[in-house]
Amino acid sequence: MDFRKTPNVISFLICIFLLNTFSANYAEEIESKNILILHSYHQGYKWTDDIVSGIRSVFAKTDPEFIVHSEFMDTKKNLGEDYYKLLYDLYQKKYANQKIDVLIVADNNALDFLLDNRETCFPKIPVVFCGINDFKNQDLKGNTNITGVNEQSDPAGTINAILKIQPAVKKIHVITDNSKTGRRTKAQILDVVRNLKAKVKFKYLDRLSLFEIRDSLKSLSEDDVVIYTHFNRDIKENVFENYQSFSILRNASKVPIYGIWDFNMNQGLIGGLLTSGFYQGQKAAEITMGILNGKKADDIPIVLKSPNVMMFDYNELERFNIDESTLPENSILINEPKTIYDENPAFLITVIIAFLILSIVIVILTLNITKRKIAEAAKKESETKFKAIFDQTFVFVGLLDLKGVIYEVNKTALEFIDKKYKEIVGNNFWETDWFTYGNSDEKVHNAVISAASGNYERIEIEKKSYVGDTHYFEVLIKPVFDENKEINMLLAEGRDITIRKKAEQERNKLTNEIIQKNKELEQIVYITSHDLRTPLVNIQGFGRELIDSYNEINDIISEIECNQENKRKFLEILNTDVRESLSFIEKNIKRMDKLFSGILLYSRLDKEKPNLKNMDVSNIVKKIIRDYDKVFTEKNIGVYLAELPDAYGDESQIQHVFKYLIDNAIKYLDKSRVGNIKITGETRHSDVVYCIEDNGIGIDENQIDKIFNMFYRLNPDLTQGEGIGLAMVSKILAKNNGEIWVESEKNKGSRFFVKLSL
Repeated sequence: MDFRKTPNVISFLICIFLLNTFSANYAEEIESKNILILHSYHQGYKWTDDIVSGIRSVFAKTDPEFIVHSEFMDTKKNLGEDYYKLLYDLYQKKYANQKIDVLIVADNNALDFLLDNRETCFPKIPVVFCGINDFKNQDLKGNTNITGVNEQSDPAGTINAILKIQPAVKKIHVITDNSKTGRRTKAQILDVVRNLKAKVKFKYLDRLSLFEIRDSLKSLSEDDVVIYTHFNRDIKENVFENYQSFSILRNASKVPIYGIWDFNMNQGLIGGLLTSGFYQGQKAAEITMGILNGKKADDIPIVLKSPNVMMFDYNELERFNIDESTLPENSILINEPKTIYDENPAFLITVIIAFLILSIVIVILTLNITKRKIAEAAKKESETKFKAIFDQTFVFVGLLDLKGVIYEVNKTALEFIDKKYKEIVGNNFWETDWFTYGNSDEKVHNAVISAASGNYERIEIEKKSYVGDTHYFEVLIKPVFDENKEINMLLAEGRDITIRKKAEQERNKLTNEIIQKNKELEQIVYITSHDLRTPLVNIQGFGRELIDSYNEINDIISEIECNQENKRKFLEILNTDVRESLSFIEKNIKRMDKLFSGILLYSRLDKEKPNLKNMDVSNIVKKIIRDYDKVFTEKNIGVYLAELPDAYGDESQIQHVFKYLIDNAIKYLDKSRVGNIKITGETRHSDVVYCIEDNGIGIDENQIDKIFNMFYRLNPDLTQGEGIGLAMVSKILAKNNGEIWVESEKNKGSRFFVKLSL
């Protein structure tokens, strides 16, 4: 191995050796602390990895005896009550008997999960949150012993930076997906644009496929720029990792691409005012240190101003001939050419010291050849120490030339395949025993070729060890650049991810089982509701026969000459008990028929894929009101309908929503006063909220949370209904990316709110 080509590697390993030596001297004097980090997303997702790096940057400077446990909820791919129940059971069992000093939660899904399960799963543990989008103090209502960091992107900062750096720009193209986060980001930008005084146009590229956006970028002129927010799912439901979608779009764009998150720095993003996972994690770790040093979480103010940074990539500035002097003040500049001292001051000092020492040695060597032999022995000892440190790491590490030939490999990697150093060095990386399984050798070969072109490659492979165990590995192949920014070798690293992969396989198995059980349950509901209607129809028919027979018997008895007292008793039984029983049977048969129809309709909702499109909601509601015109007249009900904004959804399903809510308002009007129904709507950022308001009997506060439950009836003795309608409305809106909630006051009336996308 040529150590002259790897000064950074040597310096890094020497630092690790010195740090470990220093830590060992004090390890016994420090009481260990247990910290649990609950991540919303998966390991390998850049935002999550940046938060981890930020947390570690603080802990690395303080207490080496921290024991950090990490849990990755993986909610980018998995959501739902059943999945959260699995996580709850896992965490409760795993940490029931472990002392956790501080719990760090990263991003909204983890915080929501914690707040729902804190009392039973993580009781009395101080909590520090970070990465929480647009945090508000009321989000923590009823919770104590908790503090943290707000995450709020600042599109205005990036837009103002663009106008300062490129004042001649005429159009800004905004790329975002149609997810909840994407719509919120678009709404923020729309707010900025409304107040923007500069004469610049904005075009929003959101409801398109990734490749339609790519083709659009190819035609941009030099007066255009792009703002890329994030893009994980396109209009055709194709799912992408953030780096994949950005790479495709960056390669197509001939103009600078700015951002509001730092996901894609070092991948071609020129920069902007960026929300950074690293600084979110760093700030959360600093707060955690305060708690570990004796402060109470409630005494530490929540950081409401998101720690965003103005950051730019020198390489992209050079690519588009943008002068550094135009950047906003206090901007961070990455990839800026550095002097040898800036690049590696410790190494330069080492070289200077080594030069002085060698000068002295040269003088001494002229007097005594023995001194030269001592120097050679010292050099050999240094190389031995480097090799010892290199071989002690748990990560598989290898150094390759640009053709993929191995010229250095550590002991950990050799032990896994039970090979000797001489058997591996000099071979092609993809032809070694690490990859001769399935088609993994081809995948690795392609990754080597790509890395030699300057790309960072990550692949997963399956491998059996020499003892027969199946292992899963994450292999990273990275280019290593010299001071001239040319690739002089490749660094290959392998990490054993067997535990994680097997956990994912088990999770997928359980998820599939849950899906299958749900399908079976739906089938049972359908068959039960459908097949029970046949005997119900028969009962209904025979009930009518009994009523007809009752009427005939009543007529016959009336004409028969018999004992008047007996005749009176018989007619009393016939006209009271029998008539009442037949009426009760008929009434309940009709109710059961409505109930079965409702269950069938509810079960079919899961199978119906909504036909989402722009809707004229005003026209939909006007038709419903015309259908109820006779009812409004007969019951003297006043109706006010405002002009309603359009929305995005399935027209037939949304029509059912408004029909039921209007019918519900009529049903629960207070008969002691003139009824009034008011229907309005307003646009809120990227959503539309409609309100159906009445002055009816209202709803008790303790019943509001129950009325959307299946079969729950508000006033079963006073009103008709089966308790299915509001549950069905809630389910329809969920399938249309909408929501429903209610505000009500007993004896004054209710307001039902329906939210849909624009």
